[in-house]
Parts: sequence; C-alpha cells; structure tokens
Amino acid sequence: MGIQPQMISTWKREFLTRSPKNFTTKAPDEEAEKREQALYEMIGRLDGLVDFCKKALEKLRRLMFSKK
Repeated sequence: MGIQPQMISTWKREFLTRSPKNFTTKAPDEEAEKREQALYEMIGRLDGLVDFCKKALEKLRRLMFSKK
C-alpha cells in the first residue's frame, strides 16, 4: 500500500499547472483603492441618512399618536 509513481506524476502536473495562480499575489491597484474609498464614503453617508430617517420617523410617530 504505497504511493504509485503515476500518482506522484499526476500530483506534480496538477501542482505545476495550478501553483502560479495560487502563489502569485498582486498589489491592489490604485483604481481598486479609489473605488473602495468611494464605497466607504458612501456607506458613511448612507449610515447618517438611516439615522436621520429613524429619528424623523420616531418624531412623526410621536406626533401622530399624541393627537389621538
């Protein structure tokens, strides 16, 4: 019950064909960093808008229920 030479050849061939994409790393390009920064800014604005809407809805509910 050993490892067959053909199995080693198969593993080696698979490793050599797949290893470049597994071991190469690319530095993030400037365009991707700009998009990421823009998305974080948008998240910040939307988060502020959600807070504003929650407060406005709370005030509106108080006004509606206080008249009854």
